[in-house]
Amino acid sequence: MSLSSRELFHSNFLAWLFEINPAAIEIVLGIKSAYIPKREKYNIDFVITNDIHVYAIEVKVKDTPKKDQLIEYSQTLKDKLDTEYKCKTNEKNFLLSLMPPKFDLEQIGWEYISFKDLADRLTNWLKMPNCTHKTYIDDYIEMLKNLDEFSKIIIENDIENGDYWFFDVEKLNFDKLKELEKLEAFAKEIRFEDTFNKHRASVLLEAIEKEKLRHKRLVECVPCLTSRKTRRNRKTKKIDKNSDIGYFPSYGLPHKTPLACAEVMKTIDKDGNELCLGIQIEGKQYRRFVCWEPFKLKKDEREINLCNFIEKTDKYQWFSKSNGTEHHSFGNGYFKGELAKTRMRKNNSFCSYSPNFIYQYVNIGYGEDELIPDELPKAVCEDLLFAIELLEHDDYTQCFKKFKSK
Repeated sequence: MSLSSRELFHSNFLAWLFEINPAAIEIVLGIKSAYIPKREKYNIDFVITNDIHVYAIEVKVKDTPKKDQLIEYSQTLKDKLDTEYKCKTNEKNFLLSLMPPKFDLEQIGWEYISFKDLADRLTNWLKMPNCTHKTYIDDYIEMLKNLDEFSKIIIENDIENGDYWFFDVEKLNFDKLKELEKLEAFAKEIRFEDTFNKHRASVLLEAIEKEKLRHKRLVECVPCLTSRKTRRNRKTKKIDKNSDIGYFPSYGLPHKTPLACAEVMKTIDKDGNELCLGIQIEGKQYRRFVCWEPFKLKKDEREINLCNFIEKTDKYQWFSKSNGTEHHSFGNGYFKGELAKTRMRKNNSFCSYSPNFIYQYVNIGYGEDELIPDELPKAVCEDLLFAIELLEHDDYTQCFKKFKSK
């Protein structure tokens, strides 16, 4: 089973199958008269053609499907129609994925094939008289079915007993707790714990996106298609006008910890620098953060530099001022002055990583003064609405523009 966690294994097996049995392509994908597929073409797992069409086939095992990546692959093939694939069209592509996509595939020209669907179609291929190497294919079908069943058990348990990647152990009986521990241990043993944790992060982001639809001001934000880091590295601006507020959601698994993030941003100076305010949920921390590119954090006197930056820019509007206890009280947004627990040291008001990403956090959990996991989508959206209010005030953004790192 641990072999099945390797995406390359599945790609290699299907490539081998389609190469020795091109007729299997029609049974599995419905593509008639297909040529032998090309592997790793333009970073796409397979590119399959016939006399009329060209198709992209992407395999996802440990990773979860990402809309922007699939759109990019589609566009790559379309760009090649006038040169490499003359007289062909690209009307549809195929995603073979263990985890179901969290967006409408049909809308972007892709078809989803689950591992169960793939197993069923390969079973149909086994019945064909020209099928060869039946023992290998049969073993692979069994592997696909086991993966599909196990993933469904994990997902169903998450829905029944927890909130995203949080579980209230006090409410679970002994047998159920042992069952969950056994499932998590087995997922780790077969190297699939990252897959399920990434899925949990995507489920939380999906809930945030659903909650966002209830707030007109959030819906009006300009959607950003690339991350803050990508926009910076490519030296491109997604937010064209200084008056526009952008919005970018993301999820991932840094340091093997589930993360969901939603941020709003605004270009506020002539150099195209974006001021970003956002919420990052990583592990058991609910973080309010600010990212301002021109600010460079120096390693020496770190705490003094951070406090100086916040006092002269944010002025404790998005962030809260430490009261010397284990609690933080954010002035507005979801918390509206309510106290919430944090594990931040009493003498450290802020946390940071990278030169210009500063954050404060409160604890997520089921204990007293902790942010209840079920409230996360609501908390994120209400805090983002407050962030938009700040970005729309020139007095607030001007303080960042005027700040000079010493």
